[in-house]
Amino acid sequence: MNRKATGNDGEEAAVRHLERLGYSVIDTNVRPFPDMRRGELDIVAWHGEILCFIEVKTRNSRKFDATDAITITKRRQLTKLAVAYMNRHKLTSNICRFDVICIYNNAFNKSTPTVELLTGAFDPVY
Repeated sequence: MNRKATGNDGEEAAVRHLERLGYSVIDTNVRPFPDMRRGELDIVAWHGEILCFIEVKTRNSRKFDATDAITITKRRQLTKLAVAYMNRHKLTSNICRFDVICIYNNAFNKSTPTVELLTGAFDPVY
């Protein structure tokens, strides 16, 4: 399976998982913003009164931890994208959160990936 297909499958699994946990997904794969050259918000969702920006990381093995891909540069980029998203949609939630959902595909049974949700995975980086 190529990287794009793996990523798409992971994002679909992430949305299903989040909805089972009570998240209300309002947007997926948001990009690009006119004033930003790159970047994407994987999932934007409400979790109760909290606006969540959720980064999805999908891996075919646990050789490397998926959260290792959330570098300081990536955190800074996601913060900028989240602020731009809130401004564009005139959202004034007092509480926002950055979550990371890791999807680990099981090599023996692709239909049942392991899903790990890290709520409040990182603070905004400006």
